[in-house]
Amino acid sequence: MRHRIVIACAAAALLLGANDARADGETARKHFDAGRKLRDQGDCVRALAEFDKSLAAEPSIGAYYNLGYCHEQLSHRQEAHEAYRSAQQLASAKSDDRLREISGALAALLETPHIRLVLPQPLPPGTEIRVDDQLVPTTIYSAETVVFTTGAKTHTVLVTAPGYEARREHVGTKQVKPIELRPAATSEPPAPAAPPAAPPPKSEGGGLTWQHWTGLGVGAIGVGLFTVGSAMFISYRIKEATYYERHDQADACEKLVPGTDPCKDPELDARRKTAKAEYNAVEQDGRDRAPIMAGTVIAGALMIGGGILLYLTAPKSTAAEPRRGLTVVPILGAGLRGAAVGGTF
Repeated sequence: MRHRIVIACAAAALLLGANDARADGETARKHFDAGRKLRDQGDCVRALAEFDKSLAAEPSIGAYYNLGYCHEQLSHRQEAHEAYRSAQQLASAKSDDRLREISGALAALLETPHIRLVLPQPLPPGTEIRVDDQLVPTTIYSAETVVFTTGAKTHTVLVTAPGYEARREHVGTKQVKPIELRPAATSEPPAPAAPPAAPPPKSEGGGLTWQHWTGLGVGAIGVGLFTVGSAMFISYRIKEATYYERHDQADACEKLVPGTDPCKDPELDARRKTAKAEYNAVEQDGRDRAPIMAGTVIAGALMIGGGILLYLTAPKSTAAEPRRGLTVVPILGAGLRGAAVGGTF
């Protein structure tokens, strides 16, 4: 008799549980249909409340997905991401065919500006994250926390936790940034001050003397003169080679046998004369400038050599100059009276 009572109670419990589940499913379906109708009418604000009620009665892939869609339409990107991710996890667990569609919506949402923070696990109690001075809700903290941002290229992230050093990082848009929390340093007595460093030994040798600087200056002027003279000579040689070739062509035409000369055309003859005149002008200019070119090259070479010689033969300066002047020291001795003169002259 007792076994029959136990079996009857168990059957009643199963029947009541099935009835409750059926009631929750019907409630969830009722609010889901109402939310979807409002969504189709473009009233996503009221649809959100219906989808939330549907999820409270019974979590479902469709309710999460439509909740994310409505949040995205209202520009609630953070809430849309959380809803899409819940729908994706539930669809993956059930191997639902809607997984691809949900993943596509989530990927499209992640094309908008955001950052990803890889947080340490387990996360210390009391951890707070601020992005651009805005507190990130603790409800979205996870191993990889996605935070949607404005269109700025770089964002300031501040992570604090009791007993840990505050971490401030600069994170670029769509960048993945690992956050490392370090325990705060304990207060310790300050370390004893280090003894003062010994003064560096005086160098026996000084810097450059006036003779060094004079040698450098003379050498620099010599380099400039040598460069100018060389450039003038090279320019002359280039022009001379060009006009010399034209001059040869003009001479070749004049040396042909009369009556068979193909260059007797008046226009060509004028060109030959022009070529000869240009060549003669270049030659004359080279002769006129020859003294200047030779003078600057020779003067530059001499000044370079003189500057090098001055620099190499310059004495090294000392840290302390010897005292200059005369010193008179009296000399007193047996049978000797006088004075000694010393010093630099």
